[in-house]
This record gives sequence, C-alpha cells and structure tokens, in this order.
Amino acid sequence: MRMPRDKTPGELILDDGEHASVLFFVPHSETLGRIFEDANAFMPVAVGSSVRMVARSSIACIRAHRIHAIVPDADIPRETQRTIVRLRGGTVVRGELRWIAADGHRRTLDHLNDNSTYMLAYDGDHIHFIVKAAVLSVEEF
Repeated sequence: MRMPRDKTPGELILDDGEHASVLFFVPHSETLGRIFEDANAFMPVAVGSSVRMVARSSIACIRAHRIHAIVPDADIPRETQRTIVRLRGGTVVRGELRWIAADGHRRTLDHLNDNSTYMLAYDGDHIHFIVKAAVLSVEEF
C-alpha cells in the first residue's frame, strides 16, 4: 500500500546552483524537514507535468512559504541570528537562523556544528531548509 502524500509547493535548490519550482510529496502530518531524514538515496518531485527523481545528496536547500513549511515547536523560545549563507553552486540565502540552544551552546557556531543535518533560515514569509553539508560560509550581521 502507498502512504498518502500531500503535494507541497516550494523551490528546490541543488548544489550545482539549479533552482526549480516543484511540488514535494510529503506524508500527511509531516514537515518538509522529513525529506532530510529519509534514508532513500532518491526522492520524487513534481516539475510541471512530469516527475523527476532527485538525488538527496544533491539538495542544497528547499524554500517554501511558511504556510506550507510547517515547523514543529514554533512557539518555543529560540536563539536567532541574521545571516548571509553562501551555498555550493553560488546560491546566497539571506535570513534569520532560529534554533533551540542547549545550555552553553547559544552561539551560531554551536548551531552550525551540532548534529542536525539541516538548519532553518526565515526570510519574511518563506523558510529555507538549508543542508549544512552544502554550506560554504555563514556571515552574521
């Protein structure tokens, strides 16, 4: 049996700099962040009227409107830092990093070096799910 999936609109940014407007297939009650937790090497996305199989290892960032990018624990106090994030392929993401910090680990550097595979950058009505392995540099401002 197949698990029902929602088609979630967003932008897929690959590590070679390619940007594509796509529909992500996300299981009901899951978030876009689940894409980074799946062990399968490839994932499907809808591009126009076709389906493209994308290597998860090639994903640098996913961008979605906050309405579609449900983020758990949204009401918990967080650390925040305005940043410019430069990704492989030349993409630049400007936004506010937000994270829940453990005691003694409140710096941006601590967040970048924690064991999560991605980080969230908020830019107005959009959220960027940035793959840490695709990051070249992060500049605070």
